[in-house]
Amino acid sequence: MYINDDQILGACLPILRKARKERSGNRPYLTAQQIWITLEREQHWICRQLLEYHQRRADNGQDDVLQRIAEALARAPYVETRYLDARYLIFDPIEEPEFGAGGRDCRIFRLT
Repeated sequence: MYINDDQILGACLPILRKARKERSGNRPYLTAQQIWITLEREQHWICRQLLEYHQRRADNGQDDVLQRIAEALARAPYVETRYLDARYLIFDPIEEPEFGAGGRDCRIFRLT
């Protein structure tokens, strides 16, 4: 089953909305990894669907899922996308050891 951008955004936007506003009134940026981890913890139905879809296509599993989430968020006009130099970053190696920065640039997202 193909999952479209609207379905992905429907799962991700509540997480972006829940991000606490800073003193400046801006919301913090989140990575696709942070959003994915939250979706998994909430046992959101889209996690299973995305993994199954990418595994059937013989893709790289979670890496492709994270890329798909990032692409959907980057296309949304109400989501601000920036880039973080992610060299030498590791995302919570204790709780989520399979995640690394995944390259030099890491997209980060927040609601506008």
